[in-house]
Amino acid sequence: MPSQSRGMTIAGWFLASRLVIAALGVVGVASFATIGPDGRTGSVADTTAALNPINVWHKWDSLWYEQIAEHGYAYKVGTPAGDSAAAFFPLYPMTVRLVRSVAPSIHFFWIGSLLSNLFALGALFLLARELVGDDELSRVLAVTLMSAGSFYLSIPYSESLFLLLVVATMAAARNSRYELAGLARRRQLARMASRCSQCRRLPAGSMRGSPLRSASGAPR
Repeated sequence: MPSQSRGMTIAGWFLASRLVIAALGVVGVASFATIGPDGRTGSVADTTAALNPINVWHKWDSLWYEQIAEHGYAYKVGTPAGDSAAAFFPLYPMTVRLVRSVAPSIHFFWIGSLLSNLFALGALFLLARELVGDDELSRVLAVTLMSAGSFYLSIPYSESLFLLLVVATMAAARNSRYELAGLARRRQLARMASRCSQCRRLPAGSMRGSPLRSASGAPR
């Protein structure tokens, strides 16, 4: 399959899947009560509010990444809200922060979503070029883009960046470019090391009562 045809196939699947997910998000927010920032059930959004993607997708981990991008890991240290930020890797929010420094007036959600979609597209194009044959491409795209959790690839979550790094590592290793594979792998390990170093600096028991843990004490 020519590279142009592969590109059109990827673009078609990506656009179609994002439109379906966007429509489902609008229907969900307009039909069911949402969870407010306080963790309690809120009201069902009206039609106008449901059409705003921020009201649909800017929740949960996206809010944590926004806090890290804007304030770093030192924000509210010593409190459950601040200490729990150490559970999130730094590469994604710091990348968003870097881009926002060029356009500070743009909301975190829009820049984060743009970067997430670009990372996802980059991963898919690299996957098609290096790891997947023409016969399997449509099936791989269908599984990747139409799975239940694929919406994480288009909102301010780190999954799309992680996918790009994993695909880059596999592609480099397959082409015997082990130094590039090691570089991508070191970036992943650096994310883990940074989080662990943040956790070691937290006061003992500071994660107790964290909003990231359920009432039983088990991680969510």
